[in-house]
Amino acid sequence: MAAILAVACGAATTTVPTQIPATAIPAVDASGLKTILATKVLDVGTQRVAFLLTSPKALIKVPEVQVTSVFLGEGEEASETKMAGFHLCPYGVRGSYVTEMNFGRPGPWRLGIVVDGVEDQGMAVALFEVAEHGNVPNIGSIPPLSRNKTLQNTESLEKLATDFTPDPDLYQITGEDASATGKPTAVVFASPGFCTSPTCGPQTATLSGLKAEHADGANLIHVEIYDNPDEIQGDLNKATLSQPVQDWGISDLPDWSNESWTFILSDEGRGSQRFEGFATLEALESALQVVLAQSKRRYEKPQQVDLRRTQREFRERKREPELDRLHPRGGSTGRSGRLPECGNQSLVRALRSLGLDGNPSPHPVHRCGCRCSPTVGLRRGGGPTRFVRYAINGGRRSTQ
Repeated sequence: MAAILAVACGAATTTVPTQIPATAIPAVDASGLKTILATKVLDVGTQRVAFLLTSPKALIKVPEVQVTSVFLGEGEEASETKMAGFHLCPYGVRGSYVTEMNFGRPGPWRLGIVVDGVEDQGMAVALFEVAEHGNVPNIGSIPPLSRNKTLQNTESLEKLATDFTPDPDLYQITGEDASATGKPTAVVFASPGFCTSPTCGPQTATLSGLKAEHADGANLIHVEIYDNPDEIQGDLNKATLSQPVQDWGISDLPDWSNESWTFILSDEGRGSQRFEGFATLEALESALQVVLAQSKRRYEKPQQVDLRRTQREFRERKREPELDRLHPRGGSTGRSGRLPECGNQSLVRALRSLGLDGNPSPHPVHRCGCRCSPTVGLRRGGGPTRFVRYAINGGRRSTQ
C-alpha cells in the first residue's frame, strides 16, 4: 500500500509511510475501503475537500462518489450531501476526489463516502476536526506580503528551485510586488524535486500550464519550500525552509513535511481559493477565471461623458417640470418624512434619461421634506472631474 500511495499523483517513486495525521482518522468497513484526506486543514466556511479512496488492492477510480458531512459536536445537527468527482492526475491513471463542503462551526466532523461502482462498492468514513481559524491564509483573507526569491535577486535558477528543469517565468516577481500590479495571482508553494506526500504531483509544471492563456493577465509565482535547493544534493537533512513558507503558516501545520499548497489571489491580494496537495490544471484554470471575471467587472470604465455637451443640452432641453415633479414645492410629507417620488434614485433616473451618468452623493434634507441628492457627480474616464450642482430652491433649478 505504501508504494501505491507514493505515486498517487505523480511520477515520484519514494516510498512513504501510510500513517494519517490525527486530524484525519480513517475508518474501514467490511468492504475494506479507506479514505485518505488530501485536505487536512479545514476551517469554518465553504472549503474545498480532496481525498483519495483505497481498497485492499488499489486506489479507487469510480467517476463519482456520494459524500455526506455530519457535525459530531454538541448543539444543533448539521449535515450536507454532495457528489465528489474523480480528477485524474498527470502522468498516469491515478487521482483524487474533489468537492466543496460547508462547515458551519468548529469541532469534530465526519465524512461518510458511498462508493457504488461496477467493481467497487462500499462505504468509507473519515473523522477530522474543523478549526475556527487556521494559521494558513483562508479564503477571503489577505496573506502576508512575502519577498520570495526571484531571478532579479538571485543569481541562478539552481538557487531558486529543486526542479530539474525550472521555468524562468515563475520566478519573475515577488508576492509583495505582485499585490501592487492590479492583477490576480496564482502562487504555488512546492518542492518539485522532493515529493514525499501521498498527494504530491507536478504542481509547478501545472502552474506553467496557465501561461498559455494568462501570461499577461495574471501573476504566476512558484515559491520553493526549501531556501537552499542547490545545497541539498538529495539530502533533506541539509535543507532549510524558505521564509515565505514560514510567513504563510504552512510550516507550522501538524505533521506537515513538504506537501504543496496553491493559492489563487484576487487583484486586491485577497484569497479566492486555496488547494492543499495537488490541484489539476482544470481546477486552477477554473479558480483563476473567477478572479479574472471579478477584476474585469471592477475595472470596467464607465461611459465617458462630455461635460460641456451635457451641460448645454440640459440648459436647452428645459426639464423644469420633471424636476418640479421630483421636488414639489410645499406639501405634506407624511409620517415617513419622504415624498413618494423623492429620493436619490428618482433624480438619478431623470438625469440619466438626459444621457448623464449620475453618481449620487449625500445631501441634507430639502424644503420639500425629503432626504434627496440634488448633487450629482459626473464621471469621465473612471475618475471624478468636476461637479454640476442642481440646487432645488422652491422647485427652481440652477447650475453652479
